[in-house]
Amino acid sequence: MSQGEISNTVGGNAHVDTAVQAGTINEIHIHNGGGDRREPERPQRRWEVAPAPMDWVDREELLALALRAVAEPTERRAPLVLQLRGMAGVGTTALASKLADALADPMVDRFPQGALHLDLGDLRRDGAVDAGEALAGLLRSLGVPREDVGLTAAARLRQYRSRTRDAQFLLVIDNARNAAEVLPLLPVSSSCVVVVSGQDRLIEWEGTAPVEIPVDPLGLDHATALLVEVAGAQDPRLASADGPVRALAGLCAGLPAAVRVAGYWLRSHPRSELDRAVREMTAVLRERGVHVVDQVWDAAYAALPDEARRLYRLLPLHPGAHLSDGSVAALLGSGLPDAQDALDGLVNAGLLLSGPRGTQLHVLVRGHAARFTEQDAYGEAAARRVVAWYLRQAARADLLAAGSRMTFAAACPDQALAYAPDESWATKAEALRWMERERTALYACVGLAHELGMDDASWGLCEPLWTHFLNYRSHSDAVAAFTIGLEAARRSGSVVAEIRMGCQLARARWELEQFDEAGELLAQARQLAARLGDPEGERKLAASVIEFGGLLHLAEKAWEPALLAFREAQRRHEEIGNAYGAMLQINQAGKAQAGAGEWSAAVRSFETAYDMARELQRDRMTARTGSELARALLQLREYDRVPALLEEALSSASARGARSEQASILDLRALHAERTGDQGEAARLRQLADETRTVPVDER
Repeated sequence: MSQGEISNTVGGNAHVDTAVQAGTINEIHIHNGGGDRREPERPQRRWEVAPAPMDWVDREELLALALRAVAEPTERRAPLVLQLRGMAGVGTTALASKLADALADPMVDRFPQGALHLDLGDLRRDGAVDAGEALAGLLRSLGVPREDVGLTAAARLRQYRSRTRDAQFLLVIDNARNAAEVLPLLPVSSSCVVVVSGQDRLIEWEGTAPVEIPVDPLGLDHATALLVEVAGAQDPRLASADGPVRALAGLCAGLPAAVRVAGYWLRSHPRSELDRAVREMTAVLRERGVHVVDQVWDAAYAALPDEARRLYRLLPLHPGAHLSDGSVAALLGSGLPDAQDALDGLVNAGLLLSGPRGTQLHVLVRGHAARFTEQDAYGEAAARRVVAWYLRQAARADLLAAGSRMTFAAACPDQALAYAPDESWATKAEALRWMERERTALYACVGLAHELGMDDASWGLCEPLWTHFLNYRSHSDAVAAFTIGLEAARRSGSVVAEIRMGCQLARARWELEQFDEAGELLAQARQLAARLGDPEGERKLAASVIEFGGLLHLAEKAWEPALLAFREAQRRHEEIGNAYGAMLQINQAGKAQAGAGEWSAAVRSFETAYDMARELQRDRMTARTGSELARALLQLREYDRVPALLEEALSSASARGARSEQASILDLRALHAERTGDQGEAARLRQLADETRTVPVDER
């Protein structure tokens, strides 16, 4: 199968329908008359912010200050920005959640689109946040189908500004380090409110003066109250031993994250004498001379069951930001029941945080656990197991999401790994959503495998990540991973893998408008392809390299070189009897001709591709070549065949749940109505296209 099948390009910028993250639209009725007109839908309300913790003390004044700032009438030209500033572990994230909860009901009309959440810590790589990736996440939260998200950071910024010009939502940004990370993410509308949590002060920038709300460590009285609430107010030890309770709370340095761990420790040791526990903690503090808060972690760690302790030591090796049962089972290597018991032990000890995306280590606790990781002799074996597990799951998700295609990594065995269960997905959309949810871990595993000398696993992971990239366009992750994958392929001595990695990296580069770098990568791939032999798979790969060159020329708007490349790739596919690959190249040739304004030639190419797709019974490509043919016919003002072509294409796209494709087809229907004199129908169809582009809240 050729690279063209993977990219599934439609109209230049819409890529890969597979299963759109949206579900299926059961019916779309298109009418030539003016009946059955749809009213614009009220914006759907989305609430992404996790609920605030139930145990809550001391922050009422800060909460009131924030609420007053939100309620205060002003004539701002920019959104209100509230900065909750404090050291790690002091509770800025919890305060942001509490503020969002407080705004949820009384201000439903103020924020009809709800609340969006973005954790920059999840997006930070080597100390920096890619604004393009952050914007892509926000655009998807605002209902933009992933196929319609711009390819570059600049394009995404333009989309975001357009989408937020009249928006009304609350945006919570966690773990921001500086104003440069926050500024591109600010909505345009002054009706929005942005809550930013982080340690560093945000400077004032043009048009926006952040309202700073300092979040200090808890005072001893409030830390003691929180400790009692977490441990259980009914505990008789707490009622009769005020001095030791306050002493234990004092060891936590006013950090709610530490206080909660201490409270969980007390709750899990109901028969321990409080005086003795505090004395032991204090003695260790004096002997070791380490930070007071570390003693809380030390005590919690020492009290863990054996398997939970082993997991705690290994967790810093986990490549992801969030922990799944399967990946933890792989890390431990002792099966799912042990993994679940170990996770329960850490949760019960307060060492894991729970959130809407799963469990994770607090940043302070991760640093503490890392000290024990260095002492664990089984670390490398654990890292190898977790890489193998993620490689297997990614390959399985790729097969479901993209179908059978040209790959060169070893086939995924039918039987699951002995030590960790497989993930389960019922649909293509579920598989794609899993890849996006596990994106951090999957891309990190490419580098981890390379560090471990697992070169085949390193470049092998890049093959399923190609499907993720085409669907989510995470350029910074892709460039980093495919660069490592290319090096791993070279080190492994696999020529086919080196060619494939070079082509994948080239695509990511040229979509960032790094055309020279992409050209160099493809030149190297062509040189390697000249060494390939006669097996059908290698000949398909050689044709794919030529097609990549054509796609680069399309991106550069070099129409004639693009056309020549697609014709050569077509010839090579025909030589090996790959009719589907040849059809894809003919369709691409039509795009090059259309780009050059040669519409009559483009019509002939699209007609040929359309007829071949129908003969091959390829429903998706029949629809796509049909819509391309309709577009070309509209340019030539040859309208007779257009309605039937678009009706067929729309029916197919609707059945596949391909919202972006449906919207593009509706735009063409609107253009046809306009050209044939029905302005009212044209307006209705454009409105329907706009509504179709917005993914419903429960399908994002």
